Amino acid sequence: MLARSRRGCRYPITVDHSGEAVGLHSAVGSTEPEGTCTSTAIYFADTPLPLLDMYTRGITFRTGRVNARAVIPDVLDLITRGRLRPELVTSAVIPWEEADTALAQLAAKTVVVR
Repeated sequence: MLARSRRGCRYPITVDHSGEAVGLHSAVGSTEPEGTCTSTAIYFADTPLPLLDMYTRGITFRTGRVNARAVIPDVLDLITRGRLRPELVTSAVIPWEEADTALAQLAAKTVVVR
């Protein structure tokens, strides 16, 4: 069985975006029974899942890219009404011509604009 996270807590929803097996295993280990663990990362190597641990605790695992297009109209409406302020979570706004350099350095939340 996987050890819990360093903090010793388990959560109903966990997310791994590390792209590394250790990060994925930490997220699964931090997921409470009947919880959901989501991976938004890309794993370029074969990455084993702790299936027995996931099975015995009833963890739901979801992976894949976010279907952002489906919610863009709702998000734009929230921004227009001032209910959502993306500038509070945007670390950098980069011109399209500098996208390759910016994405290689990838700050917390980089927005590329044309």
